Amino acid sequence: MPSISELTIPGKRNVKGLTASIAELKSGDLVKAVFSTPRYGVVSIEGRAHFSKTTNSFMIAGRALDANLKPDKSLQLLEIVDPQAAAVAAEDGVAELSDEEVAALPSGDPVDVVPTLQHGDVVAARYFELAYGAFTVMGACVAAPGPSLMLGTWFVSRNGVPASRLNHVDVVARAADGELRIPATISSWGEESGSDEL
Repeated sequence: MPSISELTIPGKRNVKGLTASIAELKSGDLVKAVFSTPRYGVVSIEGRAHFSKTTNSFMIAGRALDANLKPDKSLQLLEIVDPQAAAVAAEDGVAELSDEEVAALPSGDPVDVVPTLQHGDVVAARYFELAYGAFTVMGACVAAPGPSLMLGTWFVSRNGVPASRLNHVDVVARAADGELRIPATISSWGEESGSDEL
């Protein structure tokens, strides 16, 4: 089960360390990246990093990790997941699912969980998007116009209906638990006129 401690960020980010990690990245590497923005708070994304020729940067779930190999200003932590550790997990019976297998997972779970979610609830949500593959986003749900709930730049729900690319949701903590600074409700899209999941 995911832990809220995974959203703890350093008081001062290690730009030199982030730059070194980005320099080591290869397209397709499994990574865990933690971002922090005023609008969405602290959000962790775990999935495959891919180099985009269009943006000339590494991307994860539609988010840039860098700009010309310099860490994106919102990037706080970056971990390249050890493939040997993943192999050990597979030997222990926790085999990594392919993107297609994740996409085929039953979508009934979000139908049960999403209607219970409120602004500030911390969740770990699994998504599948053809362009990005399977990935997990963890952070606080942020209420937005629609009415919608956002998790980073991804929809959790629109008008109380689970987002179409959402496969699974784990509730990590309820808003009242107070372990994480919760961003304000989004009253208008402003300069960020939308999200990754349209």
